[in-house]
Amino acid sequence: MALSVFVKISNISNLSDARYCAGMMADMLGFNLQQTSPDYIDPSRFMEITQWVSGVKLVGEYGTSAVDDIRLTYTDYPLDFLETSRFDQLEEICQLGIPVIFRLPLTESPAELATKIEYAAELVHTIILQTSNPVFPDAPARTSGTTPFLLSAPFTKENIQSLPGNWTGIELSGTPEERPGLKDYGLVMDILETLEE
Repeated sequence: MALSVFVKISNISNLSDARYCAGMMADMLGFNLQQTSPDYIDPSRFMEITQWVSGVKLVGEYGTSAVDDIRLTYTDYPLDFLETSRFDQLEEICQLGIPVIFRLPLTESPAELATKIEYAAELVHTIILQTSNPVFPDAPARTSGTTPFLLSAPFTKENIQSLPGNWTGIELSGTPEERPGLKDYGLVMDILETLEE
């Protein structure tokens, strides 16, 4: 069964999450490739996980990594997308030859957000807007006409029903295994089952 909205799962760190989310027809699986992060996934671990899943796009989540650091490592991973939150190097990252997802926290002034969104929408494939507010905003106007907007927010089984219809989709986050093969899917399972059509 398909999901009613586009779904990206970020911070995948184990095969259990990857297989479950792919089986539930999530569209993208994201892996933390920022080497300074405690959640970093090295190339061998990435391959161990991704060789068992199919039908999903794979995202390298580079966070605040500089373009030079991304350039040194991204070819070690068979990625469909790069994800960055570096607005200052966005154009350079977009020149690496892989479609780019831009992550932007909803913490700046409306004018600053509008400027960054308008600029990014001309360069990137997708924009993720991140908020800690459980009251969901409307998606921005699609300045480029085609840029998908995903919302990353504190979703629950109950409030996901109030997602404004002009969002392309949502982002959820994977969680660690208790031990290999033992996993409580918890909130992710509740939300994905709610989104099943």
